[in-house]
Parts: sequence; structure tokens; C-alpha cells
Amino acid sequence: MITDPLLEIFYKHLKKTNSLPTKAEDFVHNVVADYMFLLMNQGHIPEYLYDPLEIDLKEEVLELYQKLLAGPINKVKQTINMPPAKSRRLN
Repeated sequence: MITDPLLEIFYKHLKKTNSLPTKAEDFVHNVVADYMFLLMNQGHIPEYLYDPLEIDLKEEVLELYQKLLAGPINKVKQTINMPPAKSRRLN
């Protein structure tokens, strides 16, 4: 089975923290740095593409992180469409 190295690194960093990291920026930076290091060791990043690739990877990893925090999309949609809770104030 072929797996995505970016996802492997993403989950490796999640396991390393044993819980969700406190700062998304630090988590994203660490994942992107490890992935770009892997690519550079394989010789796959032309110099003129380094910055655009880094920006794209940061956006992708941040999106994965946000989806992980939000949970499944259907669950989010259900909570948005739920009617407001009725007040239980005593008169």
C-alpha cells in the first residue's frame, strides 16, 4: 500500500505530543520542516520552487490540522443546523 509521506509525518508529530499541540503554528512549522527535509534529501525541490512549495505545504498542513480539530464535516453541519436550545429559566 502506498502512503503519503506528508500524512505519515503529520501523524508522527501528533503521536509525539500525545495530544493536540497548543500552538497550531508550531505544529505546522515542524511538520512542513520535516517533510521538506525529506524532499531535499531525495533531491526533489528546485530552488525557484522552494518558497511557493513551503507556502502551499503550510496551507495544506494547517487545513489538515483544522479538520482534525473540527471532526467530521457532517458532525459540524449537524451542529450548525440544530435549533437553539430552549432556556430553562425559572419564572
